[in-house]
Amino acid sequence: MHYESQDTWSATVTSCLDWRGEIHLSPLDARGNAPNVIAGYVDFLVLRLGEQPVADVLHLYGPVAAAFAELFDDAWLADGLDEDDEFTGGMPIGTVLLILHAELDAALQHHDRLRPWAVAEVAYAMLPTTTGVVAMHTLPAISPKERHRGLFAADRVDPHWPQVGCTCIPGRPRFAGRATAYRYLEDARAALSVIRQETFRVSVDLD
Repeated sequence: MHYESQDTWSATVTSCLDWRGEIHLSPLDARGNAPNVIAGYVDFLVLRLGEQPVADVLHLYGPVAAAFAELFDDAWLADGLDEDDEFTGGMPIGTVLLILHAELDAALQHHDRLRPWAVAEVAYAMLPTTTGVVAMHTLPAISPKERHRGLFAADRVDPHWPQVGCTCIPGRPRFAGRATAYRYLEDARAALSVIRQETFRVSVDLD
């Protein structure tokens, strides 16, 4: 994984940074001077709680980010989530990682572990050991009908999030997540790490 800070609002926002983590594949048996290949990316925000009203901050980063506002109350996690034994292990949460997009190149989308591996690596690199939470949308997009009824088809739920170690956030079925206080994220990352030993065949135009 290769990380780059986007610094979109760094001049005015002190509590949030937007990042992109790229999946870089290195050539193994390629002919000639083959370059590294970018196989996909993860766009995400890292929020420090307790500094600024979260809803105001998320609005700056677009509608996908703004939808996470329902997880927060002012500058903190919403009541019922912060220090919840089942979700956060009773730990006060100071940092939240919000996954905005996790995409693979079309040529690699059939690899069902590469995308969750990338998200697991981001969570490991960006969250503190015991006081962090990762969260993501359970659905790629919600239709107006689903939003109105609060219901959606189970087969539309992103199948990769359980592989990362995440589950639906209590009382917020539109979101999945997990706190670093538990071992779920760590164990999932260990299980996915075998992908580092895999070889991916990619065609590259060098002209």
